[in-house]
Amino acid sequence: SNNREGDDYLNLVHSPYTIENCNFLNVSSDAIDADFSDGKIINAKFEKIGNDGIDISGSYLLAERLSMNEIGDKGLSAGENSKMDIRSITIRNSEIAVTSKDKSNINIEEVSMKNCKVGFVVFRKKTEFGPGMMQVGKSNLSNVQIPYLVEEHSSLIVGGLLIPSNKKNVQEILYGVEFGKSSK
Repeated sequence: SNNREGDDYLNLVHSPYTIENCNFLNVSSDAIDADFSDGKIINAKFEKIGNDGIDISGSYLLAERLSMNEIGDKGLSAGENSKMDIRSITIRNSEIAVTSKDKSNINIEEVSMKNCKVGFVVFRKKTEFGPGMMQVGKSNLSNVQIPYLVEEHSSLIVGGLLIPSNKKNVQEILYGVEFGKSSK
């Protein structure tokens, strides 16, 4: 807790990991940033995070029982051909709940969101990668200003229903333009 200097609180590169029963509180940047690292996060709490709760690139993450509150950018962010399997997550009072970009795929079995600006986002940020994909099973959204941002060619399925594309270029409004924080 109380990490106010530097960049990411926990940065993993080419490292397998298991994180269980942990709290990340009052972090100025990303709480967890995993690059080319496969792992598990079980029963973790993220609160008052300045940037992303969990940000993975070129990685695989299995996560269960996550709680996120007051996330300054994205609760979950998967990029650069990553895969996330999420079993249960609650995200409250946050900027952007879940983002899949650049040929990443996120599967969420159960999610609850409350008081978030943006719910689910799927898009392509980097031209060398493809569109984002996300499948969501059971979801409960309350007071989410924009539930879905789906860029052309990206795919979002919620409760078995395909959510149609509603934005030509999602990146134009993210990264501090309208939502989230500016990219590093």
